[in-house]
Amino acid sequence: MVTPGHAMRAYHAAQLGDLYVKRYERLANEEDLERALESYKSGGCDPASVVKHRFRVGRAYAILAHRSGRLEEAMTAYTNGIDLLPRLAWLGMDHKSIFSQLLSEAPTLACDAAACACTLGRYEQAIVLLEQGRAVFWQQQASLSTQNQELLQEHPQLAAELQQTGRALEIDTQAGNAPQDGIVPRRRLAQRWNSLVEQIRRLDGFSNFLQPMTYEELREPLEHGGTPIFLIASDYGCSALIMTKNNPVRYVPLTGTSRERLKSIAIVMHKGVVVPKDSLGTQNLERLVRTVINELWRDVGSPIWNVLSTLGLGPLPLVWWIPTGVLGLLPIHAACPANPDEPGLPDLITSSYLVLLHSLVRTFRKLQQQGSNPPRRVLMVAQPKVDSFVELPSVKEELKVLRQILPEDKLIVLEGEDASVENVTNALGTERWIHFACHGHQDQVAPLESCLVLADGKLRLSTLISHGAHDPNSFAFLLACHTARGCPALPDEMLHIAAALEFAGFGSVVGSAWAIADRDAPLMTSRVYRYLTSEGGALDPSKSAEALRVAVTALRRAGVPAHRWAPFLHFGR
Repeated sequence: MVTPGHAMRAYHAAQLGDLYVKRYERLANEEDLERALESYKSGGCDPASVVKHRFRVGRAYAILAHRSGRLEEAMTAYTNGIDLLPRLAWLGMDHKSIFSQLLSEAPTLACDAAACACTLGRYEQAIVLLEQGRAVFWQQQASLSTQNQELLQEHPQLAAELQQTGRALEIDTQAGNAPQDGIVPRRRLAQRWNSLVEQIRRLDGFSNFLQPMTYEELREPLEHGGTPIFLIASDYGCSALIMTKNNPVRYVPLTGTSRERLKSIAIVMHKGVVVPKDSLGTQNLERLVRTVINELWRDVGSPIWNVLSTLGLGPLPLVWWIPTGVLGLLPIHAACPANPDEPGLPDLITSSYLVLLHSLVRTFRKLQQQGSNPPRRVLMVAQPKVDSFVELPSVKEELKVLRQILPEDKLIVLEGEDASVENVTNALGTERWIHFACHGHQDQVAPLESCLVLADGKLRLSTLISHGAHDPNSFAFLLACHTARGCPALPDEMLHIAAALEFAGFGSVVGSAWAIADRDAPLMTSRVYRYLTSEGGALDPSKSAEALRVAVTALRRAGVPAHRWAPFLHFGR
């Protein structure tokens, strides 16, 4: 075994542990299991080892301990592994590296950790782990980058030294190339990293530097009337965790389904929503959507509602869904029974989605600081026709509807050539209510290339991330296709346009999980805006989730098929 303090110790510990596991699987010798666990544990605990190797060996330790029924050991290993994620984000990895790392190392880590915590009855800890171990890309872009920028502005020398120390620790020395005389310097680097972090946490305003929110902090949105529900899909079981204002977390086992079953549904759904717009394609899509939302009601929606209905939340309570894993690819909000005379989730609750609960915590904190200051006007980005895309004739109808509802001084329009990438990008930083009526595109291979299609090119997700209102009173209404369609390879990251706008600072966002019918856009626009504007034309996006429910209900009552009303999703407060 490599000496403690060596850069590659975690790497070699993982290799040795893997060999013990293979021999245990062949010979069923308990001593090999013990040796494997000990090897993984020792490698993961060495602070001088390269972080990505510590992360890998820690994950292997957690999985083996969990499968062996050693839940306390597994819980410790999961927690240690998830604690390393901010280190990876801090060290300035590029986007491609982050996606590659997540794909290979941590696609189900947070869900499995939460499932382990639930088995132990530690529901609050499960919620904290889900917040800390998911949406790593968005956390890097939002909270971590904000902390880093603040540190750089207020304490530039400390920030520079921390970054320099971190990168020195992460020199990825290959096996056999790391000299023994480098052990002492690496130990000193690891000690220096820890010392710097402790020093930073003693500074005013930085006490939580590189630390997750506590459960008590995550409870703050409960004071604003909504109910957060975490949905867990793990190989160790599926469940829901309902946060309540005056009672402990309610645990709801979803025993009627499994991660594999949900994954297979998500894959079929993901492929099935991209169909030809002819009669046969539409029929197949409707059959698929109906089948999926009926199964989601039976196995997910109904068990949750059976508990929700006992909490005294009143009619049509606001629910913030935080789906994890493959559940983030499915239309939970649309779950309905097969019998059309029986109510489903759209009839019983008001649904909104969150990528992370702590983003909502920050939104409400900003609201408390800034107060309620609704936008004074709406910017409409109207792009009905661009090369290589089908024309959207209803865009003109949407504009007509807005002009009927809003006073002239409360509506500005970027249309045709004026709806350029530059003009819209500039508007993102100044306008607090934006209505997009254009084509959307979700790139499944390179999610950051997902875009809104404008007059002279593509407004990419990578651009949206860094341009936004940063105002909790702001609202983005995306009547564009595929703006809330997740990436199956990384479902926990929610890499789509609606999430990008939420993390760019828009307090509320409406998007679509698949293609919407062009003819439905004017009706949706009319219903949503009439709900959100007063007689004097004052704008109030605070009830946008309710407005979307009202608009979707109008579609349903008009006999519109499920594949046309189910794609609309609300994100945020």
